[in-house]
Amino acid sequence: MSRTGKNGTISVRALDGPKASIVPATFSSVSPPGYTILDVDANALLFVGGLTGKIKKSDAVRVTTFTGCMGETFLDSKPIGLWNFRDIEGDCKGCAVSPQVADGEGTVQFDGDSYAVVSRPIRWNPNISTVMFKFRTFSSNALLMYLATEDLKDFMSVELSGGHIKVSYDLGSGTASVISNQNHNDGKWKSFTLSRIQKHANISIVDIDTNEEETIATTSTGSHFGLNLKGHEKIYFGGLPTLRNLSMKARPEVNLKKYTGCLKEIEISRTPYNILSSPDFVGLTKGCTLENIYTVSFPKQGFVEMPPVSFDVGTEINLSFSTKNESGIILFGSSGTVVPPRRKRRNTGRKTAPLKRKRRQTGQAYYAVFLNRGRLEVHISTGIQDPHRITIRPEAVKFHDGRAHSVRIERSKGMFIVQVDEDKVQSQRLPTDQPISVRKLFVGGTSSQFHTAPLRNIPPFEGCIWNLVINATPMDFAQHVTFENADIGRCPSLEPEARPSEEEDKPIHSTVLIQPQPDEEKETAETPPARGSPPPPTSISSPLDSCAADTEPSILEGGKQFGLSRNSHIAVAFDDTKVKNRYVILIMNFDEIT
Repeated sequence: MSRTGKNGTISVRALDGPKASIVPATFSSVSPPGYTILDVDANALLFVGGLTGKIKKSDAVRVTTFTGCMGETFLDSKPIGLWNFRDIEGDCKGCAVSPQVADGEGTVQFDGDSYAVVSRPIRWNPNISTVMFKFRTFSSNALLMYLATEDLKDFMSVELSGGHIKVSYDLGSGTASVISNQNHNDGKWKSFTLSRIQKHANISIVDIDTNEEETIATTSTGSHFGLNLKGHEKIYFGGLPTLRNLSMKARPEVNLKKYTGCLKEIEISRTPYNILSSPDFVGLTKGCTLENIYTVSFPKQGFVEMPPVSFDVGTEINLSFSTKNESGIILFGSSGTVVPPRRKRRNTGRKTAPLKRKRRQTGQAYYAVFLNRGRLEVHISTGIQDPHRITIRPEAVKFHDGRAHSVRIERSKGMFIVQVDEDKVQSQRLPTDQPISVRKLFVGGTSSQFHTAPLRNIPPFEGCIWNLVINATPMDFAQHVTFENADIGRCPSLEPEARPSEEEDKPIHSTVLIQPQPDEEKETAETPPARGSPPPPTSISSPLDSCAADTEPSILEGGKQFGLSRNSHIAVAFDDTKVKNRYVILIMNFDEIT
């Protein structure tokens, strides 16, 4: 079930049985006009399986009970711990494992704030490196894989740089670096293979669908030819661990931006890795979903070109945005035809009859939504005369305060209206009901050849845009025509990520083996374990927080997470000679999160 503005959709799919292969039917509905925001704050309650009699419900809710099993519950892509309840009524019990959508074992998705840490392969030859994995992403700049010695003299990294694959390594006497000629961030599965023998490395990137291959090579300088990674040193995927918004120390030439996308079939030095079985990872989910993406961010000047949608009578556009820049193009639909400027008449000195004044020709039919010095402007032009515009000045809050703002535009017969943040509606008359036929639709900026005069001084948008809905149809950014410098599917915090100083300690990684502490059984049994309290909510300006402020994820040091891979477990070491004579059952704290 999903909701975008006033539009809601629901689909039900059988995960096993004879109907499991049938494509689910999708049903949609639209709420009454006027409001598009679901006001939910930190005190709102989420009910699962039914309602209590004390809760006032809408008349549309006709059933208040549920009998059966429920699992794999997510809200806004975040898992809901069904046993981590605030209150409970009735006879709720555990249930057998619910069926799940079949995913390839080992396929994981990174959300742009996640990473995974694995140990170095046991069989490690410093003179030879082989790295293989498959990836799928829209990210333009991100860290895919990184490994380094503690002194940072030896390292290897695989990155995305402007959509190209970049490989760098240093064997202790000079850095080798090479970048692909083609872009590989088109949302399709790619196979990456790196093979290094001493100082020379060959890299292959293959498109899984078309079998097209790009090969690049590089050679390091100097006399050293071994990558001397020690047995206790780690390999990182998707990014590096952060502590209080500071990343661990790394080579300065490596891009530390975390990865948004999918990885699978990871293999290093002939050792396969299922990183969901790693004892140290944050923010990973099973499977890979890069469809139905309704969010895009622009860390620098760029744009996304979408399939065109004309602006006819009856058209309604809804979108949300957040930015800290007072100017920027949010949405621009163009007819794609530019009339060249008229030639000036030569002055021959002759007197001519006065000409009737003609209306100025703009030449290009378009509609545009943009910020201009803190004001939100909407322009509509049929290409025959000056554009008709509505300008909305901020009152209580600025439009470029880094918080979420919503825009609704509707064209009706003889006029169009604009509403911002569900405030009062402003309208403007149109002289004609002629449709604006659009051949190019841009989000966040435009190509230079489609600039029109009123927008020439408006820079591209920097920030986040999401939930763009035109005529009740959400615009899926995964189905773009083309894009430049856009992070599709990611809407990060507007605060920059800082690097640690040399004195910053590295984060401590927990291990899967719990060692016994001798002669502390009595003390442990008598002292109740301290329950880790979650940090207080922080006032962060996340662009997706239109209602309640989000909280930073709390990490319990020494805690273990189960259930994200098959047969997940831990091994506990103990002294069997002591168990024969005396044993004490320790009380354990646990918290279900999925």
